[in-house]
Amino acid sequence: MFEIKYTKKGKLIKSEKDGLLIVDAKGKAFKVDDLIAIVWTLSNGKTIDEIVELILKKAEAPKDSVKKAVSEILEKLQEANLVEKKGK
Repeated sequence: MFEIKYTKKGKLIKSEKDGLLIVDAKGKAFKVDDLIAIVWTLSNGKTIDEIVELILKKAEAPKDSVKKAVSEILEKLQEANLVEKKGK
């Protein structure tokens, strides 16, 4: 079965001045909104579908819209080296 899982890298910090930040291993900080922070937090060895299902348990939204948003967020997080993509 073809299954890609995402694992978060770095740490999430809440700053009074800057709000939510994800800090990578080199100390570079990325300002993020609540949804990005949630997707990053849920990226602990889960697939996109698993992350989407967890979000849908807490929020009422069309599944296709949530999946598209999660996919885009994970792609950007991966480009910033804040999540790692693993699997086949």
